[in-house]
Amino acid sequence: MGGDVSYLHNDKAKYPIPLRLERDVVDKTNLDQILSYKIRSSSGKWVPLSEVTNVVDSSLENAIYHKDLLPIIDALYVLNLVPHDLNLG
Repeated sequence: MGGDVSYLHNDKAKYPIPLRLERDVVDKTNLDQILSYKIRSSSGKWVPLSEVTNVVDSSLENAIYHKDLLPIIDALYVLNLVPHDLNLG
């Protein structure tokens, strides 16, 4: 999963264009490796991503799914569907 890291404002675009940073799943497991990625600064110099970012641990809220404008609640239950008169022996 990637996220929008910034927006590109362009004279030709009506709305800002989101800039998304996303890597393969294998590459996303090591935070130090991600922060060592080099990006080009406005002066043209290559700098590590760690110099222009602030890492914050957080969690995302679970999505609330809706059907007919009402929230859906998933429930798991098991029914005993074996007839009482079934002879298994």
